[in-house]
Amino acid sequence: MNNGVTEAKTAANEIKNIKRTGHLETLSQCLGWLKNAVDARERATKEAKQPSERDDADDDDSDDNGTGDGDDNGGDERGITNKASSSGLGELREEPSIPETLSVQPDEKEMEGKLCQKFPKLLPSQRLELVRAYKGLAEKELLSAAKELENWNIEIGYQCSWTPMASEDTAFASGFNETFHGLDEEGHPITCIKMEDIDLGQLSSCFSNPRELVRPFSRLYSSLRFLKTALSEKLGYTIRKHILIADLTGLSMLSFIRFKNHAKALVEVPYLYFPDHVHKILILNPTYTFGAIYAIMKLWVDPVTLRYVFNLGAANDARSQWKAHKIPLESVPTHLGGKSKGTSLMELSKVLAGRVRIKEKM
Repeated sequence: MNNGVTEAKTAANEIKNIKRTGHLETLSQCLGWLKNAVDARERATKEAKQPSERDDADDDDSDDNGTGDGDDNGGDERGITNKASSSGLGELREEPSIPETLSVQPDEKEMEGKLCQKFPKLLPSQRLELVRAYKGLAEKELLSAAKELENWNIEIGYQCSWTPMASEDTAFASGFNETFHGLDEEGHPITCIKMEDIDLGQLSSCFSNPRELVRPFSRLYSSLRFLKTALSEKLGYTIRKHILIADLTGLSMLSFIRFKNHAKALVEVPYLYFPDHVHKILILNPTYTFGAIYAIMKLWVDPVTLRYVFNLGAANDARSQWKAHKIPLESVPTHLGGKSKGTSLMELSKVLAGRVRIKEKM
């Protein structure tokens, strides 16, 4: 057995033995494990191929948009779809107390099947996420969202996280920053956005067309999706969602109105291309202008998503509320009274950028 496969199986066995705790491991350990997992899988894939096969694969990738026949889009659907893992973990179990771990339910099968027929370039996980994200809304809204996501699959797709970093990523990072801080008690990743770190003017100067923000922002969330897949393997059940902490300190009504189209693009990327991805959105330090801005933003997001938004008030008031949201202080940003310094999602993206894309049938 080659060394890559041995290391991958060893990692899998170690993952099996990890017990479910409030804070599974420190931030650096989590990122270190992710890097080691990617390295092991990359070595195993390379060593399993003969040189001629590797050349053929390279030729196939030269014009591949990552969707193929609808069953590949970056190669990281194992944890997301509850399929058997190649790293030896077997199928992921369902946790009734965590709805996102459940496979397609009886009341979801008909619509999931309709999406499968109409939109062959959607991944199985995307179909399920769309059905759940748009449950209770008009069918035409769901079909419109499915078409938008399928087009994104063809144009960009999750495989964007495997491509080398580009100048557009550097430009995007100069005006946007979202940080990863750890996990909640159920294993959901926790990220934080500080409004004072978002420079809409800078983004506008770098990207004259707001549509140009889609690709670099998609890289960040595709990388975050890969982390969820890795965490699913670690926990033994599916993690589809994450918690977003939004610190509104520095939120500017003037900047929002002036660069409204760029602000809208930032809201729409996670909403349109990563449906059903948010477990909770926790609002902190709302400014007096927040109400007016929020009224506009509600026009861009459906009422189902808005159910997951919680206003925790000022940072000092939030300290007594973290436990109720199952968030340990080790996963709360330091500037909000927690113990996590965090790391940029861009740094997480660099772990994956330029790696061998691993194709796996689902």
